[in-house]
This record gives sequence, structure tokens and C-alpha cells, in this order.
Amino acid sequence: MSFLRFVAKSGCSPLITRQLSLQSMACLTRSSSPKLLATNACIHTTNTNNGSLDGRQPLLQRQLLQQLSTRLLSSSASGAAAQGSHNHSKLWSLERYVSLGLLGVIPAALAVPNPALDYLLALSLVIHVHWGLEAIVVDYIRPSIFGSVVAKLMVAYVYMLSIAALAGLFYFNYTDVGLGVAIRMAAKI
Repeated sequence: MSFLRFVAKSGCSPLITRQLSLQSMACLTRSSSPKLLATNACIHTTNTNNGSLDGRQPLLQRQLLQQLSTRLLSSSASGAAAQGSHNHSKLWSLERYVSLGLLGVIPAALAVPNPALDYLLALSLVIHVHWGLEAIVVDYIRPSIFGSVVAKLMVAYVYMLSIAALAGLFYFNYTDVGLGVAIRMAAKI
């Protein structure tokens, strides 16, 4: 961005400036990043030479750049407002509290055989593992690489896996000795 401002405001030859203008125009039509588009459009629509980079820029090209910049700025502002509605700091804090809680729940469930602690251990372990797997899937199975359908299917698969794990652990706690006692019995072997 600063390089383009330097070129636009410095004493570069009109030929170089015009070529950069035409190249950025091509980038505007091909690029998919709203921030890059808005930034390029703002840089190339403002200049001291009657709104053009070299004084000879066609009127149609200037109008196209101005329209693109206004559309992109309005769409990126609405996208930022939509993303701002999610409060991820509360979820992050909750994840940390669950992790800290596991430090107390695991020894308590192993030391004191109690059905309530067994269910709490099962729930907290499944939630902890679910958030970790979900973060991995969201980070590494990106819609830009795999497509939005595959990314959504993988997130759905993580949810189904977590629900099945929770149901299985609850069933084990209800019908068998419980998770804490089972871990102690496995440790004795």
C-alpha cells in the first residue's frame, strides 16, 4: 500500500504510473479479498491529477474504480459488523475454565467413586476434546482450500463424534461401574 502511494505521489514517469494503474485495475477484477480491493480502489481513485494517476486515465476507468471502491467499502463494513456480533472472548474464557476444572475433576473422580463426579468427568472431557477437534477442523480444513461443503461436513462430523462419545460415556456410567472406577481398574492391570 505504501509503495503504491509512493508511486502515485512521487515523480514517477507517467508511463510507469499508468502501467501500475492498469495492473491494479486487473487485480481489482480478479482479487477476492475485500480489504485488498478496497485499499487498491481507494489508492487509485484519489490523486491530484484530476482523479487519474497520469492525467490520461479514461473516464470510464475512473468511474469503474470509484464504483468498485464504494461497493467494496460498504460490503466490507457490513461484513465487519456481522463478524463483530460473535463474542469469542467468552468462549475462550469458558474453554480455559473447563481446562482448569479438569485439573480438579480428574483426581476427584478417581479418588472418590461417585456417579455425579463420573458424569461431570465424562461431560468435561468430551467438551474439552470437542473444542480441540473443532479448532483443528476449522483451522486446517478451510473453505478456501476444500470448499465450503467439505468444511461444513467436517464440522458436522466433529459434532456427531462428540455427541456419540458423550452418549457412550453416559451409557457406560449408567450401566456399568462408572468412569472413575473403570480408570482405577484399568490402572491396576
